[in-house]
Amino acid sequence: MKKVLFVVFLTPLIGMAQFGVKDPGLKKVINKIDSFNKAVYSDSFPLGRFRQSDYQRSYSFRKGLEIEMKSIDKKTLDTNDLISLSLLEFENRNKLADYEYKQYLNPLLSDDGFHIDFVGQSGTVINNSKEAEQYLKKLQVFPMYVDDHLTLIREGLKLGISQPPVVIEGLRSTYEGHIVDSVEKSMFYRPLAKRPLAISPGDWVKYQQRGRQMIRNIIVPQYVRIRKFFEEEYLPNTRKTLGATEMPGGQNLYQQRIDYYTTTQMPFEEVYQIGLK
Repeated sequence: MKKVLFVVFLTPLIGMAQFGVKDPGLKKVINKIDSFNKAVYSDSFPLGRFRQSDYQRSYSFRKGLEIEMKSIDKKTLDTNDLISLSLLEFENRNKLADYEYKQYLNPLLSDDGFHIDFVGQSGTVINNSKEAEQYLKKLQVFPMYVDDHLTLIREGLKLGISQPPVVIEGLRSTYEGHIVDSVEKSMFYRPLAKRPLAISPGDWVKYQQRGRQMIRNIIVPQYVRIRKFFEEEYLPNTRKTLGATEMPGGQNLYQQRIDYYTTTQMPFEEVYQIGLK
């Protein structure tokens, strides 16, 4: 149990691992990860890219990282570097498994999903013109973001990789609230409600006008599209079985998720028996 708590507690340090790292090889790995992650986002893809080719590229990158991390001599590392390397290897194995079991084709949980993640943009704080433009750009590319994810989910449905209806029975509330009859009722208007001091009143009015148009003509129609997809295409065709074991490669997938969430290699039957006791 101590091992489990130790690793879970330290997981948030993965993103901060470059601070205080001494080993040159480990620094190189961390810099590569940072550069790769930043490259996912650009002016054309401010919300990131989520296409099968992107996941393939990420998988190839992480396979290379796996080899590179194995080449680092752990005997030469101090405690801090050893922990950082262990965490990076742990997370890298999980990313590789996500691809190998095609879990990127199943970007939905009972309480999360691509369309829910996007709502986080409504919490954007705009301080200047640059940030206003960045926010409006994200609203503008939302259809492309939706396209990417619906394509993935459709492919998952074909392969039997999806959530069962009982898991996502509350999904309706995650899109209905964004289909509004007034722009001002939309959560996505909140960042545009109050003018920051760094933007002139005249420019702010223009940003608000553009924002209203995007919410009315892009955001709301896309959530209508999402509703239509889930209710007419996804729910009628999603798998009727329950557990992860019922998906392709399900037994191995189930074991992999246990390995990840318990940070052990304990067989799933043993975990189950512990739960019963």
